[in-house]
Amino acid sequence: TALMKEALKTLRDKYGCKEVYLEVRVSNLPAIKLYEKRLVARRELTCLNDEPKFGNAEAVRELAQLIDRLAEAGLDRVNFSIETLDPDKARKLYGAPWYDLKRVISLIEYLVKETPIDLHVTPVWLPGINDEDIPKIIKWALKIGAGKKWPPATVQKYVVHKYGRKLKGVREVSWADFWRWLESLEQKLGVKLRYTMEEWGMRYAPQIEPPVRVGEVVRLQVVARGWLRGEAIGVLLKHNWLATIAPAKHLELGEIVKVKIVHDKDGILLGRPV
Repeated sequence: TALMKEALKTLRDKYGCKEVYLEVRVSNLPAIKLYEKRLVARRELTCLNDEPKFGNAEAVRELAQLIDRLAEAGLDRVNFSIETLDPDKARKLYGAPWYDLKRVISLIEYLVKETPIDLHVTPVWLPGINDEDIPKIIKWALKIGAGKKWPPATVQKYVVHKYGRKLKGVREVSWADFWRWLESLEQKLGVKLRYTMEEWGMRYAPQIEPPVRVGEVVRLQVVARGWLRGEAIGVLLKHNWLATIAPAKHLELGEIVKVKIVHDKDGILLGRPV
């Protein structure tokens, strides 16, 4: 929370920002824990796509109440990634036999129709897998009223990530091929799917330089486990700045550790214990 306040203060004082949007990825454990402190219980946040522990009707009622509470708390937009409207295909794509697509869709439609929360639908194009599904998803998004303030839908390019889940039979196309395909889809549907930074309310800004340089030895406090096994997240004691610590299997939460900064990528620091 202190780091977030410091970041918001910097945006106001250094860049003159008058309004800030907080993006919360509820599939990410640190974000879930943050929202747990601010508004709702972790179980409630994860159960939209989690294995159901109770009857479908009860789940829908509880989750509809959660959506209402999120709207009251000020949540103004949900980005919803969905790759098919076919329940069986969805279970196969997500590798989850229990995944209830109909329940998820019913809750998304409730969100759009019964609350002021906006919806932005963002399917990932999986070449050769969901080519026919994407147009159906775009039409569905427009039909239910997505895009109250922001664009109703855009399409994401499938990018193979080193540590991500790789789908069999899916090939990664070039960016040039992706943009050509997207342009043809716009023409086919008569729907705009490409937007400028200005249309998203974004602009380029100077990069915020980290307070330490590669090669420096600094002291950090371990505050969380890292995304990858054997990593930890630490806060620089003299600065409100995060760094990833690796290897960190032996480190405990709250422990103070000396690390040497060995990598800096756009202000994302990596340190090794010394």
